Amino acid sequence: MKTPWFVTPSGEVLPIEPEDWLFEPGSWAEVGEALGTALPSDYKALIGDGRACIFDDELLITSPFDANPHANLVYHAARASWALAHLRAHNPDPEFGAVLAYPEQGGLLSWGVDGGGGTYHWDTLHPDPDQWTIYIEGRPLDPDVERHALSLTGYLDALRRGEVKGAALSHWPGPNPVIRRVDG
Repeated sequence: MKTPWFVTPSGEVLPIEPEDWLFEPGSWAEVGEALGTALPSDYKALIGDGRACIFDDELLITSPFDANPHANLVYHAARASWALAHLRAHNPDPEFGAVLAYPEQGGLLSWGVDGGGGTYHWDTLHPDPDQWTIYIEGRPLDPDVERHALSLTGYLDALRRGEVKGAALSHWPGPNPVIRRVDG
């Protein structure tokens, strides 16, 4: 996949929409080729060959097989990478300047978003996608960045069990949260 942004001679960061963002259901090899990386096994098992999912009516988990661009993994990841690069270029906070955006080596690859403005990423620093951990940013809460040494499904399970405080809302997730497919 091409870098989802470019920098103009004047230093402005501009997005490049992905050319190919929708894939045939179950075509994980083609998705990996387009992204330039395999994806975590637990994510692929969760999505299967279907549409995006919603965890407890709040957290959208995108899918490369969803025709809605806002629920599509590749489209969402490209836009989120552009946003991270743009923020980095225009943010005076030196700590944020160290945040890398995929496809940069070890950059953040976005897989979801919540209703509170949070963007959920994999930290791709580890060469094995099954070792990627969760990084959440973009919410006006303290802390404004959360890191969890968990896989995507490990994070969802920790939310379900109440071992991790929900990033989106103060009373989220509710009791007995479920994952459902996004309606077509």
